[in-house]
Amino acid sequence: MTAPRVKLDIDTTREKLAALGLGYATSALEGLLSEAVRAEMQAHVFLDRLLDAERSGREERRVRTMLKTAKIPTGATLENFDFAFQPAIERSRIETLATGAWIRNSEVVLMQGPPGVGKSHLLCGLGIRAIQLGFSVQDAGVRKSEIVGSVALLPPNAEVMFRVLVLFRPVIMA
Repeated sequence: MTAPRVKLDIDTTREKLAALGLGYATSALEGLLSEAVRAEMQAHVFLDRLLDAERSGREERRVRTMLKTAKIPTGATLENFDFAFQPAIERSRIETLATGAWIRNSEVVLMQGPPGVGKSHLLCGLGIRAIQLGFSVQDAGVRKSEIVGSVALLPPNAEVMFRVLVLFRPVIMA
């Protein structure tokens, strides 16, 4: 014989959470409360999980919003970069850059190389990682079409300058 289920009226709690602007906690309340009752969870553990649901929901929304406003391709991540295809690129260096320490230290990263080696992919991936770390990222807006129209104005070593300009295209961090 099972014990009768206690019916919980959580509408008032849900309304208070919503009034406080805790939408993610409001959405998670019923599921977490059911789990807490089933597992006989202590009140402070339940509250901690409810607050974690709110915090993680807000963080996911922040990242989504920042990715939209940054206007960088979201498919080019560090996780899906093929280091085997480009063995000259040291994974450890990229992983060090992915910590964001260079941003915190106000350092500049310059990537150069021939076309097709993954510079843009890595810069986009670093931009995505920077957003995840809480930094603002913005596309610099330098496009090939803007540069090609001015080729006549460039000095003889324009090919090198072109590569340098293009590598700044994906991200500028502020």
